Amino acid sequence: MATAALARSQSNVSEIHAAFKREFSPAGEHENFLVEQMANARWRLLRFERLEQFYFERDSAIPLNPNHPEEKLLAGLERSRDGVLAALARFIGAAQRSYYKAHRELAESRAGQARQTRTAQDKEIRRLFLASNSRAPQTRAPEHRQPAQPSERILPLPNADLYCKLCVQSQWESLH
Repeated sequence: MATAALARSQSNVSEIHAAFKREFSPAGEHENFLVEQMANARWRLLRFERLEQFYFERDSAIPLNPNHPEEKLLAGLERSRDGVLAALARFIGAAQRSYYKAHRELAESRAGQARQTRTAQDKEIRRLFLASNSRAPQTRAPEHRQPAQPSERILPLPNADLYCKLCVQSQWESLH
């Protein structure tokens, strides 16, 4: 009976791991570790909640069977100084904290990677802008002509942000 319960337990762990890998698609060893931590914590949380439910549903007049895996665990917890419910509450809390800590670290890791990617993209855009700006011919508008439209001007990089803000502001004003 214990072997069947262990096999069922291992199958649940494998299912949870597979589901988490599909959902979070870890990239790299560190993310894989964090996803495994989350899956293990989720499995422990499910197991402790199942034990808690079993404890409430069982008939307390019948002694615990030491051959049944859940009852064996509960018997061990009954001998603890805190009692079954306090120990289960502590285990559930620890599993929840473990899950949320790994989830938070995974999210922070991915946010850091996204920041690095954006920084690299920004550097490349600036490099390309400076390169195209240095090769573009600088022409003056003839005296009789209206000043060039903002879109026709070639602005140095420091004014590019201001230029974008002015374009957005003028578009906003034209709409309202």
